[in-house]
Amino acid sequence: MHTLRASWPRPRLPTRPVARPQTVQQPHIARHTSRNPRRTASAGRTGIPRRIHPPRAREHADPYRAAPGTSVVVSDVVYGLGGKAVAARVEAHIGSARSARVSRAPARRSRSTLSAELAGPEKASVPSPDLQTTLTYRPDIDGLRAIAVLLVIAYHAGFQTWSGGFIGVDVFFVISGYLITGIVAREMAEGRFTFGRFYVRRIKRILPASYLMLVATMAGAYFVLLPAELVALAESLLAAIGFVSNFYFGAVTEGYFAPEAGTQPLLHTWSLAVEEQFYFIWPLALFLLPALLRSRRARSFLVVAAICSFGAAEIGSRSMSDVVFFSIWSRAGELLIGSLLALHESFAKRGSPALTGGGATPIDHLLGLAGFALILAPATLLSDQSIFPGIHAVWPCLGSAALIRAGKSPDSISRSVLSFRPLVAIGLLSYSLYLWHWPLFVFAGRLRIDSSGLVPWILIGLAFILAGLSWVLVERPIRRQRDLGFGQAFTLLLALPVCAIAALAIVVIRYDGMPARFDRASHAALDAIEWGPADERRACFGSSQTEPPPLEPCLLGARGQRPDVLLWGDSIANHFTGFFDEVGAARGVSLREVTMGGCPPILGVNRLERRRGALCRIRNDQVLELLDRSPEIETIILAGFWPKYLRRDGFLGDDKSMELSEANTARVVEMGFDRTLSAILGTGRRVIVVRSVPEIDFDGATCGIKNRFHPQRLARACEMRRTDRPGKHPIDEIFERLLERHPGLEVVRLDGLVCRAKKCVVELEGIPIYLRGNRSHLNMMGSRALGRAYLDRFGAGGPLF
Repeated sequence: MHTLRASWPRPRLPTRPVARPQTVQQPHIARHTSRNPRRTASAGRTGIPRRIHPPRAREHADPYRAAPGTSVVVSDVVYGLGGKAVAARVEAHIGSARSARVSRAPARRSRSTLSAELAGPEKASVPSPDLQTTLTYRPDIDGLRAIAVLLVIAYHAGFQTWSGGFIGVDVFFVISGYLITGIVAREMAEGRFTFGRFYVRRIKRILPASYLMLVATMAGAYFVLLPAELVALAESLLAAIGFVSNFYFGAVTEGYFAPEAGTQPLLHTWSLAVEEQFYFIWPLALFLLPALLRSRRARSFLVVAAICSFGAAEIGSRSMSDVVFFSIWSRAGELLIGSLLALHESFAKRGSPALTGGGATPIDHLLGLAGFALILAPATLLSDQSIFPGIHAVWPCLGSAALIRAGKSPDSISRSVLSFRPLVAIGLLSYSLYLWHWPLFVFAGRLRIDSSGLVPWILIGLAFILAGLSWVLVERPIRRQRDLGFGQAFTLLLALPVCAIAALAIVVIRYDGMPARFDRASHAALDAIEWGPADERRACFGSSQTEPPPLEPCLLGARGQRPDVLLWGDSIANHFTGFFDEVGAARGVSLREVTMGGCPPILGVNRLERRRGALCRIRNDQVLELLDRSPEIETIILAGFWPKYLRRDGFLGDDKSMELSEANTARVVEMGFDRTLSAILGTGRRVIVVRSVPEIDFDGATCGIKNRFHPQRLARACEMRRTDRPGKHPIDEIFERLLERHPGLEVVRLDGLVCRAKKCVVELEGIPIYLRGNRSHLNMMGSRALGRAYLDRFGAGGPLF
């Protein structure tokens, strides 16, 4: 926003009224109200002249007219004539006259439609004399949008330099908070804010392009995704049109950085849901709490709220990041930073050069440089292993606010850089680019197209093409529709499209993802990859949080005898139930299963990244009590997702330290194993630690099915080369030290059943062994096939029993 001060000296009060051209209608503004209509009409010596003629009258025939994109500060012109009250009435008249001129003039479009959206034909009421209410087009903000979307695209493309490019979404949040608050504050100050007008603008701006992307994604998914994947997409589609994608993905994924999240074509709509929820909450809050617009003390409450939001996000990211990452409450601080900046500028003193369009100060230049550093540094230093959001999100948000603030000076360095025409052009396409790029990357991954070389650049180019088409054919024409009222916009742009898209999603769900697209040979494999051991044995897989699971449903192997082997562990132990059922039945061994997802069979530890962490300790203590009451159990098999517990999404803590780091969790795991092994081996029992099958680097469950479904030229070998597997894992070093300290411990690796020579297979007996969308867990049929492979390999012997 640039504010243009009048270039002529402050005029003196004329001694006689100045004649007014008949073609211009000006309201009478008097210092005192007179009952004498003749005296009031002439203003006289006690009135205010109806028209002030400054020097250079030809250039400034209308003192209230300013150059396009600027505004006249009239308070300094009239304060000396009639005080603040007169100034307020003059400014009210100017707002009315400007609105009238806008309504009569033909629509003119700048590079962005923001200024056009903000201009309205309504007559303005008297604004506060201390409130800056003119919003003008800021090309530097479009440049900042470009940086934000390019960072996000670079991160999704897998460019290692921008490993923290996901912070681009946080930049978007700050921009949204700034612009939306500026719009609402201005219109409320002018007395012309209505929720209908506000939501019409938001509907036209966001929904049409979003609906186009949603429908196109569903159409493309019909030819790419498997039935269960298509059903999941339809469910996320319903969440997207209901503006609750963030809650949906927080519930169905283990977090934004989890591998399965990267296979969701509509994952990126979570940020749109956060913004849409902000649009519902924030204008209502400003309307119901007008003190936020008038009182600096009231706005200090928003500062406290923002700090609390970042603090809660920091704490929550350490214990339940799957929910916190997507939550609007953990992102509220980012939106509030932009909102606070807008409110601060609305009430800033008029003498500030950055607010009046004057020259940039050294502080403006420093702010701009600091802003670039605070955005680009996290974009290169953070990664998917970082704790986010939280404190790490503060820096790009502050950097965004600094760039927005510095950009108010037309000649600041940051504004010059961000106003670079190519950046501005990308900024204008940023919303469409954000919408289209992610489904393209997901579909390329689903088709197993190699993501190296030129492929990411080709996908980015395709995203630009689709974004350009969306902008030209959908976004710009609809945003230019000025005659849409709230009822029309709600019906044509919200209700009807939502009903149509919802009907499409319901049909897909109703018909189970349309499996008829696949041949008969694929149906058995499709059933296998959806059938998990946890689905079959829910009573044994952490069904009760207060008591151990029942005995009868949880028996494996030989039936009709008391179990002498206990299978204890997490979801990896559960996925071995088919394996041990086959081996136990063949060897006449009976096993009892006690498993719980995300709960390693290690005493005295807590999961920091799961909400059930405290319950895990309760369950493990119950297992010790069960062993005390069951002397017939002679062998305990410990199975867990051991490598995961040394990663961020599986970190462990204990009573000594809850630090979220690999070094601390390695210490916790080793000490916990020492406690567990000492407690069990001390009773004379046998302890076997089972290492699982390999964690593969591709979607092995669907590989063979997709080879039959997709074009032959996209067929890929369904195997992982042994040389591609990571080298010695830190968990291996821990087991080596445990074997030295506990001679009775046995460690059995089962990866040899699927890995031979230089490759590891993902199918046994012609059936995929992994669960769909899971690169580490076996499906039930695959688990049983692994048991038969064990019996074929070892016959009557083997390292287990």
